[in-house]
Amino acid sequence: IIEAGCRDGASVHLAASLAAGLVTTTVTSPLDVLKTRVMASKGGGLRFEAVREMVRAEGPFVFLRGWLANYVRLGPQTLLIFVFF
Repeated sequence: IIEAGCRDGASVHLAASLAAGLVTTTVTSPLDVLKTRVMASKGGGLRFEAVREMVRAEGPFVFLRGWLANYVRLGPQTLLIFVFF
């Protein structure tokens, strides 16, 4: 960051924390959706066929359901961690 011409300060920590929250939410959201589907299923497990059916019936963005709610939760948490620790 310093080599790019940015000075270390609150604005850099703010931008880094928001970017980290964005990446964290995007990576973990599909896993949260799968976990929720497994917990809600009656069969007790999730097979590859079920995942394929989810994509077929609801589209590939089915795995990003609840992304905004997760970011609203993780964004401020990540911000506080980066700024204060």
